[in-house]
Amino acid sequence: IHWVLGFSTFDGRFEPRDSMKCNGKRRYNQKVTESTKETRAHAETAADRFVAYLDRIGPVGILKEYESNKAYLPPNVKCETGRRNADKNRYRDVMCLDTTRVVLKPKFGPYTADDGDYIHANWVRGDGLERKYIATQAPLPHTVEDFWRMVLQVEARIIICLGESGAKNDFGLSLFWGMDGRGQMRYGKVVVVIEGVTSYPKDGLRVYRIKVSLGSAGIARRTASSDRCVMKTLERLKGACDGDIQDQHTDIRWRRDRKTARGRKTAVPLRHSVAGKTAVIQCLAGIDGTGTLIAVDMIVTRILNGDIVWVLDVFEELRGCRASAIQTSQQYLLVYVTVFDYLREKFGADRYQAQYDKFKQRLEKMG
Repeated sequence: IHWVLGFSTFDGRFEPRDSMKCNGKRRYNQKVTESTKETRAHAETAADRFVAYLDRIGPVGILKEYESNKAYLPPNVKCETGRRNADKNRYRDVMCLDTTRVVLKPKFGPYTADDGDYIHANWVRGDGLERKYIATQAPLPHTVEDFWRMVLQVEARIIICLGESGAKNDFGLSLFWGMDGRGQMRYGKVVVVIEGVTSYPKDGLRVYRIKVSLGSAGIARRTASSDRCVMKTLERLKGACDGDIQDQHTDIRWRRDRKTARGRKTAVPLRHSVAGKTAVIQCLAGIDGTGTLIAVDMIVTRILNGDIVWVLDVFEELRGCRASAIQTSQQYLLVYVTVFDYLREKFGADRYQAQYDKFKQRLEKMG
């Protein structure tokens, strides 16, 4: 395959994933070049490799790829702390790995060791990434304070809540339960104040500007240097956590008529957040939409850095941090489709038009 559109130097040869092992260990990505010049050209080459592989295996191959690896867990898994704190876990079968769990500091502001150090949340870090992530479940009524305590401790600058605010039985997806008329609420030792809110109904996106602090008489600590935490609450996107492939194809990723800034935010929300900071991402279990979104951002970030990326490698890397992340084949497919959609917007739709049309037809036949 030689690309007719664009200026890629890709010669059409595919490298097996196993050929990217170093000393018996698989590398998660591979630099196209060590030079820091011509960054866009390197990113285009990495993007071409991604699209070529997607075009080669198609949606059926993507689903098979997931089914062959869906049971993957890192070796020597330990979740003892989570088992000892079972009352703080939303689901019994969703593990919180000891090696990557977020540890609440016992001596943080007014907190002591008696307040405990456990929350069902895991760090997700990786080479070549612009930010650190925390993947977490939606808080339970008795763990709300722990959630905000964590936000303060890590100085989070963005929180993305993947869910439909106000949905029945989805207590944890609102985050602002019991908020008074002044937009203020106290959760134990933590005070949360909403300073502003902007809604984008067409995108199902609501953005809160909030201030989180400790104490009442004086503020012991606030989020980051600006004293504010930008919280993005995404309404439930149809098919993001459940639903069939056709729903995802129709309603989420193939909306070519919307190329506004907020449309791109919906496609890849973290692309427009604060780089180099911690992003807290949650859905009910902290593995479905959360895992999908983090995987997309990890892949896009590395491609834009000029790295060759295999989705399966990122999947395994993510599972090594947040066990059970990306729970279904549809979510795995959504990762591929979302990245493809972003690359078309980034480098021009015409560049991958043939691959787009072919993939879309294959996807429609599956519906």
